[in-house]
Amino acid sequence: AAAAGGGGGSGGSSGGGALKLGLKAPLQRPVMQMAESSETRKRVMAAASSRCAASNGPILEEIAALRHARAKLLGFEHHAAYMCDVKMATADSAKQLLMDILTQLKPMHDEEINR
Repeated sequence: AAAAGGGGGSGGSSGGGALKLGLKAPLQRPVMQMAESSETRKRVMAAASSRCAASNGPILEEIAALRHARAKLLGFEHHAAYMCDVKMATADSAKQLLMDILTQLKPMHDEEINR
């Protein structure tokens, strides 16, 4: 939880005192929408944006390094090139797909035309 202080409109305190606010969406969203104090909204946004950053940062760096290493081992310049190769169709494979569809649909087309 983060302290989200500020005056009125911050969630129930009209005395201007700071309130503790959980950072889960059901609590955060109303504050972001209704708090009159821009400072309160800034503090809530900063706290929500940085939660788990200390623990997730190193994990994300390791994931990026492992993805890069895998791409290099497989002969690609970087992870993005590897993913494009895996997920994107080549011109030849796209043409083959269209030809397969045509082969399957042509009999139905001919039947429909000859009615």
